[in-house]
Amino acid sequence: DQCDFRQALSWRDRFNAHSTRKDRHFLLEDFATPKALLVAIQSYLRLYARGLRMKPVRDKFVLPGSTLNFYPLFEREWNSSLFGPAAVDGQLYRALFDSMVHRLPAQRWCLYIWENQPWEAALLTAWRRYQKGSVIGYQHATVMPLELRAICDPRAYREKGRAARPLPDVLAINGRGALELFREVQYPEDRLAVVEALRYPRLSRRTSREHGDPGTLLVVAGYLESEARLLIRVLNEAADAIQSAGYVKIRIKAHAFGPATMRSRHLPLKLAYDVVSEPLEGLWHHADFALIANSTSAAVEAVLTGVPLAICASADNVNLSPLYGHPGVPFVCSGRELAAVLAAARCALLPADYFLISERPTRWKELLSTSTDHTAPVAGRGLPA
Repeated sequence: DQCDFRQALSWRDRFNAHSTRKDRHFLLEDFATPKALLVAIQSYLRLYARGLRMKPVRDKFVLPGSTLNFYPLFEREWNSSLFGPAAVDGQLYRALFDSMVHRLPAQRWCLYIWENQPWEAALLTAWRRYQKGSVIGYQHATVMPLELRAICDPRAYREKGRAARPLPDVLAINGRGALELFREVQYPEDRLAVVEALRYPRLSRRTSREHGDPGTLLVVAGYLESEARLLIRVLNEAADAIQSAGYVKIRIKAHAFGPATMRSRHLPLKLAYDVVSEPLEGLWHHADFALIANSTSAAVEAVLTGVPLAICASADNVNLSPLYGHPGVPFVCSGRELAAVLAAARCALLPADYFLISERPTRWKELLSTSTDHTAPVAGRGLPA
């Protein structure tokens, strides 16, 4: 909603026209040459043929000792990955990243946002083919224990040869929250380096509120429509309890990529409310309580700034909250449950180094200054004792 593709191109061109020699912006589509597109088409056709030969594998979606076949649950994703949109996207990414990296001059290192997405494998494969600089992936936000997208079978990390899963030379993680999870899933620890969290440098515990300041309930929405519906239902069911608890201000912060309905001035809410657009970091210190959607990492920010909270349980999905499993963090799915939490609201606690927050990113400086050659990756660096 903020800009279309044509405007993005004009901003890119304007920046590049006024930049220094070291600073250039590109879009991946800039490298979509006829040759790259032809390579993508050929790769897709080869994948399609291999997918047809894999038809007998469908009978293997059975756990040991069982006759129940789970293939129907995965049929849509299976077909998309081998024949459909996911297959097309994958081969385009493969060809475009290959074209991009091949045309770039020699680079000291490559830094990218790590989310364990398929495009990352295309980038890493191309980089290893044409570049010598090391590759650093940055785990920029929270990790969610039940979001399996970020987790692999530990055996995948030990594969060798052409079948080996592409991994960055260094995975830079932002604190104990990530470090403990990656250790649990047996990610190669010699490839981990704990660095400062770049997205949260201004998080600090809030100070005591002025006496007599009216109670403010902050509602932080997520990016799923189902989460928005659940938030509204829970708030309506708990309307009387919210008023009885002294909350006279309801402030709603919509997710940047969430449904437009949460930015509406006409939500079907029984309570009066304001839709706010300020950054979250400026809202925590004015909130007495926060009701937070399931999938957003804002729940961690609330805890670290000392705001009592409740997290809406997942509406129609697995629990995607980064605070799943943490003691003292309440999850609610009804107005009755929210009313009970409001009656005994208290702050949850996380380790002080859940995020490694510092105004001076000395760990980043050390990592980038020593990352020069992927044949000799930087050793993992843990948390301070």
